[in-house]
Amino acid sequence: MFLLQKQKAPATERLFLAALPLIYQALKIERTVYTGSKDCYIKVKERQSKSCCFFSEDLPTKLKMDMPEDCIHKILVLLPLPSALLFRTVCKRWKSFIFSDAYFSLQLELSCRRRCFLLCTQGPFPLACLYNFILQRWHYLPLPKVIFPVTGPPPLTTSVSHSLFCYANQVGACSVLFVCNPFTRSFRSLPAMPRITLIHKLTLTGGDPSKKTYKIMVAGEEGGQYNHPHIFNLLTEVYDSASDSWTMAGSPSPETTFGSDPGVWCRGSFYCMIEVPYGVVTFDMPTHSWKKIRAPMPACLATPSLVQCQGCVLMVGRMKPRAAMANRGQATDSIRIWKLEKADMVWTEVVKMPDSLCCEFLQPLYPLTPLVCTGIDNFLCITSSLSPQVVSYDLHSSVWSWLPEDHVFPKCTNFQLLGFSLEPRIDILP
Repeated sequence: MFLLQKQKAPATERLFLAALPLIYQALKIERTVYTGSKDCYIKVKERQSKSCCFFSEDLPTKLKMDMPEDCIHKILVLLPLPSALLFRTVCKRWKSFIFSDAYFSLQLELSCRRRCFLLCTQGPFPLACLYNFILQRWHYLPLPKVIFPVTGPPPLTTSVSHSLFCYANQVGACSVLFVCNPFTRSFRSLPAMPRITLIHKLTLTGGDPSKKTYKIMVAGEEGGQYNHPHIFNLLTEVYDSASDSWTMAGSPSPETTFGSDPGVWCRGSFYCMIEVPYGVVTFDMPTHSWKKIRAPMPACLATPSLVQCQGCVLMVGRMKPRAAMANRGQATDSIRIWKLEKADMVWTEVVKMPDSLCCEFLQPLYPLTPLVCTGIDNFLCITSSLSPQVVSYDLHSSVWSWLPEDHVFPKCTNFQLLGFSLEPRIDILP
């Protein structure tokens, strides 16, 4: 488990901390509340009643006089979003502030510190859970139930950006494509794509969060029969929520075979894996053009996955032992992290997972089980559909750790699992 450096809370926050136990003394239900500072967790009393008032008559007069409004607002903003939404029932003033433009503006300033590790399943009944690195705990994320069309397979989660989920059908002809925010339980059905009917790769990007708009890039086929099994008539279309319309973009190479890895956005470009053989292609959103990364891939690489951390493109993958060493029993698979050096167009090795940790992580996996990897600030999370736990690596402290076990997914999950970086926000609508 990670050790978080303790920081002294500002004076206004310490006053609020001292006040909370007294404020909630009459509210009867005990709950652990996170107050914004990493070392501040306190037990307070809470009640689910819309009639309760923040300034109770039972509170000391000095306490009521010493509670600045801006201090209350600051602490409410620092609370995790689930707790903030829960506290809206304390009084009308809190509810009004939590749904105000001022709250959304402060949330936007702090959103980069709120990123969580999201794990979600694909299927007609998806599951999702979040890991909060500050609270060091998992949270179950209920996804809204949407009635799908009767004909054809249901859409699946394909991409996540900020607090928005994009659902699409990548199995057959895509007739349904929509975006939802599970925190506001709102969704939006998108207009049909002009030409693409079979999706090969889809990604959602939030762009500038302050504008509250997003874009979706889709690469796929227009349809028809082709003689060669690995050559497609690939097209690219881009959806802009600001105009609620699709535009055509440059097409990837016909030989491009996209992998199952969802890919990552980094500095305005989308990077994703291709297979047969392994490689990386990038889509530049400003120019709407594709380009292949000419950096040679590491030898003996298997099940690679791309990650974006702190403005850099990283790759996590299994390194298979060379044939001679494997025959002598002198080597086993290892997990390594590489960084893409764009100036020299090379992959440089950053770190290798310790052997004992690697053996424990790989033990329940098959030789070619895909890795599920995500970057959240300076943390890199690694798991798999067949692994019950998550390994994290801190790029700052160079420390490997197991994350606490989640209670949402079974011990052995036999379904496709996706990992994303998620910012819990209620101000971004589909």
